[in-house]
Amino acid sequence: MADETLQAFQLGASLFDRAQTQKRMMEQMQMQTADQLMRQRQYDLQNKIQSNAYAQALEEQANQTAEYDAFQKFNEDVANYLNDPVVDSKMPVLPRFKSKTFNQNAIQAYQGLQQYSPRAKLAKSREQYESKRISNAADMLSTFGVDVFDENGRINEQLYQANIPRLNEEKRLSGYSQDVRSAFSQTDKALPFDQRVGEAIKLAKERGKSPTERTQERNAELAVSEYTSAFGKPDEQTDAFIRNNALTGRWKTPEGTAEKRILGDETISNSASMLADQLENFEKKFGAGAIQKYVGLIDGKVEELKRKISSAKTEEEKQAYALLQRFQSNFNTVAFEKSGKAVTSQEMERLKAALGNIQSNNFADDVRNFASLAAEDYYGTIRSFKDKYRITPTQVRQANELVAKYKLPLTPFGQPQQAAPMAPAAGGGGIKIESVEVIQ
Repeated sequence: MADETLQAFQLGASLFDRAQTQKRMMEQMQMQTADQLMRQRQYDLQNKIQSNAYAQALEEQANQTAEYDAFQKFNEDVANYLNDPVVDSKMPVLPRFKSKTFNQNAIQAYQGLQQYSPRAKLAKSREQYESKRISNAADMLSTFGVDVFDENGRINEQLYQANIPRLNEEKRLSGYSQDVRSAFSQTDKALPFDQRVGEAIKLAKERGKSPTERTQERNAELAVSEYTSAFGKPDEQTDAFIRNNALTGRWKTPEGTAEKRILGDETISNSASMLADQLENFEKKFGAGAIQKYVGLIDGKVEELKRKISSAKTEEEKQAYALLQRFQSNFNTVAFEKSGKAVTSQEMERLKAALGNIQSNNFADDVRNFASLAAEDYYGTIRSFKDKYRITPTQVRQANELVAKYKLPLTPFGQPQQAAPMAPAAGGGGIKIESVEVIQ
């Protein structure tokens, strides 16, 4: 009995295992079948997608081919609109393309144009205009304490327009220093803004100067004024040169060698002129060439001339020897040896030879010629020094008087020089120069 029971149990267990195995096999087969079915459906779906995409691509290609010219025309319209200088030009019409790519690109291009449309520009301008007015109104309140808003919160136009010029002026002045802004309020309100700023800068600069700077600038103005009075208005370069010398304390009368030269030429020219005048008076009284009767008779020693004067029997003889004595003692000695002009012994002999001496057969002419040459030398020395040193009015006046006295071909200082007319060209043509002003 026990054996049969055991066999029956073993048989049941075996049948159960077999049944479980068959069940698992069936489940596995079902899963495989379901997986295959799922894969087949995915394959079918992908095939449909690919087929649809291919069909759409073919359709897109066909549409682009058909609409290519229209799309290019739209692009040209967009470019022309952007480049059109007319502000209110008409925007291009947005076409509807069957091509998705063309349609998308066209929409993007059109949306980009909308910001340039007259309406958009007007709206943006109005927005900026109103924003600026509100900002200006706030500035008027903070700067001047003027509230331009009415009880409804709107800008009082009359009050706004009355204060906007002052606000604009204040803003333009904000970049300048406090000194300039303070000086600006004292300038002429009738002048243009830029001119008022220029005047304010000058005024502020003037106020900021130290007493030393003011004195230096006043000396510079006086130097230029003095120069202008003597020689006429200087050119820009000479004006700057004179001012610089005055500012640095170098605008002085000639010194050293220059002083000796101008004082020497001044003494010589004055002495020669005086001697020529005395000779002229002598010849007017006793006749032209009368002095020549007394020239060459003596060796020119001063002591001998004194004896001649004391023993003279006539007034003519007395004045003649007195004139020769002045020439010998005063001119040769004072003019050259005591004038301060640096002259060597060799140069002295040369000058005496050029001037003549009381033994010369052309004494009278030599005196007059030398007086004219001395005047010309004096004029030339002043002309060469006038831009470097302070020449006294007396020296300028003496030089001009000598130019007029000896009718020298020189323009007196401070007077305009007239250019000579140009000679006509062959055949009767040519250009005539009326005048060219040159200040000596």
